[in-house]
Amino acid sequence: MKTLLTIIFFSNLIFAQSSLPPGWRHPNEKDIILDWKDFQKSYSKPYFASADFNGDDLIDEAWILFKDSSNIWGLFVFLKVKGETYRTIPLDIDSSGNRAQRMGISIVAPGEYQTACGKGYWECEDGETPTIILKYPSLDFFVFESANSFFFWNNELDNFRRIWISD
Repeated sequence: MKTLLTIIFFSNLIFAQSSLPPGWRHPNEKDIILDWKDFQKSYSKPYFASADFNGDDLIDEAWILFKDSSNIWGLFVFLKVKGETYRTIPLDIDSSGNRAQRMGISIVAPGEYQTACGKGYWECEDGETPTIILKYPSLDFFVFESANSFFFWNNELDNFRRIWISD
């Protein structure tokens, strides 16, 4: 049974290990602890999401990855480029000692959403708006049962932007 679980777990590693930034690795079975283990029924793979994040009709991937031999972890997007290559975009790197397993990612559908400042958590500052309209599927990056933010594609920047949804 353990062999079958290992095969299922690693069959979800869609792209080659060589696509990872040097020194980074995918989560493995030993990493499924804390909230990742506690919330498995709701989030079977809280460290992985895939969608067409930038509207080019290619399926992109997002991963919470671990830096080899350290407590550093990060959220990365791998934008699919023609063929089998990816453009790697680091979205958030944490070296504070916080555990990656407190965090999760999921897909947010295109649509209109109220932001943290729009909900009254704080006053909207420059660059913040009370609502946001997502044109493409985006990433919800969250602390389990706590704060969350969206990472969404911005065509003008040719990159992702982050906006807080709750505190």
